[in-house]
Amino acid sequence: MNYFFDKPVDRRGTDALKLEGLEQFFGQSGLTPLWVADMDFECPPEVTEALTRRAAHPVYGYTLLSDRWYEAILQWNKRRHNWSIPKEHIAFCPGIVPGLALLTDAVTHPGDKILIQTPVYHPFYSIVSDQQRELVTNPLICTESGRYIIDFDDLEKKLADNVKMMILCHPHNPVGRDWEEKELRKILQLCAANDVLLVSDEIHADLIIAKKKHPITASISAAERPVIITCMSASKTFNMGGLFTAYMIFENPLLKQKYDAILKRYHIYGNLFGFLALEEAYNQGEAWLEALLNYLRGNIRFVDEFLSDQLPEVTFHWPEATYLLWLDFRRLGLPQHALKELLIRNARLALNNGTDFGADGEGFMRLNIACPQATLKNALIQLKIAVDALK
Repeated sequence: MNYFFDKPVDRRGTDALKLEGLEQFFGQSGLTPLWVADMDFECPPEVTEALTRRAAHPVYGYTLLSDRWYEAILQWNKRRHNWSIPKEHIAFCPGIVPGLALLTDAVTHPGDKILIQTPVYHPFYSIVSDQQRELVTNPLICTESGRYIIDFDDLEKKLADNVKMMILCHPHNPVGRDWEEKELRKILQLCAANDVLLVSDEIHADLIIAKKKHPITASISAAERPVIITCMSASKTFNMGGLFTAYMIFENPLLKQKYDAILKRYHIYGNLFGFLALEEAYNQGEAWLEALLNYLRGNIRFVDEFLSDQLPEVTFHWPEATYLLWLDFRRLGLPQHALKELLIRNARLALNNGTDFGADGEGFMRLNIACPQATLKNALIQLKIAVDALK
């Protein structure tokens, strides 16, 4: 089957945060929205058709998690990641971010130290602070080439200082690293040595841009291993974020019991369309995903060539994963507020502000390239005109 990612999709009238939130988050509407991490592509047709068939049944009552849901997860991870998961290790969560908040509440205590690696997906900060835990940061090192690496000396020191949990972003949002096995083994060793619970957010695990296999953290054999909880979802992979269906894989049954108890305490359940969408995407969506990855690589190549040829002041390092580019504007020499103003007022673009991901995001912006290439081309032309005007 052919998939047409060049096809424009009109999202007006759908209450899409990406569009309808422009006034609230950027102060004006009418911007080209390249910020929220969802895609401007249609979901796999198999998913849309399955949801349409189910919607035709006029009763939308409470729905159980079926064996089909679990089996879809088991088979997908076996095929894509060569990772065998016992069914009893899987727990539902209503999206990774709320799931992480619930998990933090379930397995840590107020005042506990939780470590994150910055610059990182901004909800990680509020997940820690909203649960009255203490935030510890392990800033990543940005090399001269723009590639980020882990500061293991700092990580070792921080983990040894009574940290209870580490949230690992793997692949990393926004810097695009898909951590290598040797890096993961070192993290495993340090967490095990300091009795730190390792929570690996792998929501972007299927969106690997580099010609490599994604190493699932919990699948790595190591002499020293901490307790690992893995967070995954079909939502980013297949553009279904609004269906709020994700899952966690627990190695420790006692921690799973604590998490399940939190779901029960707050009466949290899933929705029938989210369950069905995950099943269909995992069972029928693999060809669509391969076509998507090829299109995303083409979009990244297009941005790379455009910036190199016409706007060399703006750079980025090719991401190993995700459809998000971490654009480096530091050569412009603008303070962050002026850079933000340039993009909004002059370029008419809505990108994620770099400092929203932490203070070490100064001089950066996050660009979502999961859109038709024509949209991307127009956005880059707008950016060039705005930057050229500075000169």
